[in-house]
Amino acid sequence: MAQPGSSTNTSSKPAMLNLFFVDEDKIDTIFGTQKELFEAVQDWHRDYLARVNSEASLVTELGGKLMAARTISESSDACREWFRREMELLGKDQQHFLETSKKMAMASSQLLSNGLPSVVARNGGTSSDSPQPS
Repeated sequence: MAQPGSSTNTSSKPAMLNLFFVDEDKIDTIFGTQKELFEAVQDWHRDYLARVNSEASLVTELGGKLMAARTISESSDACREWFRREMELLGKDQQHFLETSKKMAMASSQLLSNGLPSVVARNGGTSSDSPQPS
C-alpha cells in the first residue's frame, strides 16, 4: 500500500526530466534556425515597406498627371502608364513573396527536422539522446 505523500509512479519522473535535457548542438541548431526564420520575416517586412512606399509615390505621380491633363487622351495615357508600372510592381512583389516564402519554409522544415519536437517524437515522449539527471 502506498504511503501518503509518496509517489506510486517513479518511472515517469526521469522521463519528464529528460524533456528538459537536450544536446547542446540541438539547442544551437534550434536557435540558428530560429534566427534564419526571423531574418526571413524581417526581409519580408522590408520588402513590404518598400512596396508601400513605391505604391504611394506611384499614386501621387498619377494624381499629379491627372490633375495636369487637359484632354481625355492625356488622362488615358497617364492611367495606362500607371497600370503598366503597377503590373511591373506586382510581378516584383510575387517574385519577392515566393523567395521569402521559400526561405521561411526551408527554415521551418529545418527547425522541425532538427529541433526538440523531433527528438521527443522519435523517442516516444522521452529524449534518450540527452544526459540522464543525477
